[in-house]
Amino acid sequence: STPTITEQMLKSDGTSNMYDKDDNIIWSSTEIRRDYVKAENIGTMYKKMLLATEDKTFETDKGFSKKGVANMFVTTFLSFFSNTTARGGSSIEQQLIKMTAFDVSKETNHQSKFKRKIQELWLARQLDENFSKDQILEFYVNKMFLGENSYGAETIARTYFNKSLKELDERTPENLSKVAILAGLGQSPSNYNLYDNPDLVRKRRDQVLYASYVNDVITKKEYTEAKKVDITNGLQERYWRNKQVLEQTAKYNAYISATFKQLKQLGYDLEKTPLQIHTYLDTKQQDWLTETGKNQTYQDDLQQVAVT
Repeated sequence: STPTITEQMLKSDGTSNMYDKDDNIIWSSTEIRRDYVKAENIGTMYKKMLLATEDKTFETDKGFSKKGVANMFVTTFLSFFSNTTARGGSSIEQQLIKMTAFDVSKETNHQSKFKRKIQELWLARQLDENFSKDQILEFYVNKMFLGENSYGAETIARTYFNKSLKELDERTPENLSKVAILAGLGQSPSNYNLYDNPDLVRKRRDQVLYASYVNDVITKKEYTEAKKVDITNGLQERYWRNKQVLEQTAKYNAYISATFKQLKQLGYDLEKTPLQIHTYLDTKQQDWLTETGKNQTYQDDLQQVAVT
């Protein structure tokens, strides 16, 4: 009864966007936002901090940590007879499998959870045999929900700081602080939401920085300096990306609406299929035309202008 997982299921579709003729975005979905990042563009510091925090043996294990599995079996067995919480250090592969194939909210008892864990281990091993570590990490980093309608680490980096993971690679105290915030989000995106719970985020950031220090990702000096950085350093105004999209949409609303109408006539449904929509809109000409129309001198208030 183990579910079948395909490569397409592991991949994550990007946010639906609409572009002008020069490939500038004129509309973007605000309900689900995903800036897809390729493995080679996942920042080195983010990757190292993430693994130091989530899965120290990722590079060398075969889909799961033996120590984590042993811990899981012991605590799961004990949970059958007491209030002990079953736990175990899930590998990146196991977490990816869980996000892709299982709905843990439907687990009603310890037995169903135990069964799912066994299937997770089997599938994690299959995952490791069929994909490279870089591919697996790319799947994982892009699939995580990290709050603020943002899926994937690249998305939340832009949502919080308007920076890509690559741009945060330089080892300054400010960047190390930001990367630690991002690397610590996966455990609980709602609790560690930087806009809502900065004090909790600071504690979590410091945990990630410490894990990075003891695992030789950063030096003691870098650890000390990064802890001093204000937790809200570089934080953008909340919903800034949505406001940017809405401003663009309002500016070219007639063209965008006509494009959506045409897409619907062609049989496309954006709710089911994320799309990258390329149009012929010349925004420079459109802006010039709009301003020219606004700045005309008319004979009286009844005179109007229209252009096709």
